[in-house]
Amino acid sequence: EDVFDYYYEPETYNLLMEGDYDSIVINGGDYSTLRDVLSAFQLKQEDRYEKLKEHVDADFQEYGKGHFAIPYKYESELVPSRADEGVLSVLKSEYIYEGEGNESYCFESINLDVKSGKEILLSDVITDVSQLRGILEKELEDTYLNVEYDSAALDGLVQASVQPSGKEEEKGLAWTLGYKGLS
Repeated sequence: EDVFDYYYEPETYNLLMEGDYDSIVINGGDYSTLRDVLSAFQLKQEDRYEKLKEHVDADFQEYGKGHFAIPYKYESELVPSRADEGVLSVLKSEYIYEGEGNESYCFESINLDVKSGKEILLSDVITDVSQLRGILEKELEDTYLNVEYDSAALDGLVQASVQPSGKEEEKGLAWTLGYKGLS
């Protein structure tokens, strides 16, 4: 289900921001726990959108309407890679534009056991997590030929993926469990 929202300056109705984000709707069945977990996941994107509105208000107060030649933007797309009676696996891609070249992209995923609503961890599906760093290193080198990466940051990312702390700022890899394996 798509949610569209437009945020206007109250006096002149100049468009200050537009938002477009997805929401997953589960119909039928006894999936109350799964609905609750998904609701919390989706609430985070609604919170980000509302925080961006606060940022728009602050920038409007500081810089005026001329600052908004191009409206700020929030886009979030939820792409299921698997949805069956056992697993729901969703990749979220997010784009935020905050004016004057300030834009960001991020990815997040959620992988759930449909019956229990419990999050499926990377360590639940990879039998030998000690191989993960080497696999990531090779993928980075093959995909981004001339890009250097911070080895300590990669170690931290692997650690956060295998043993999540639950802290938003310490997220690990965005991964999904599809019908043909991990992506």
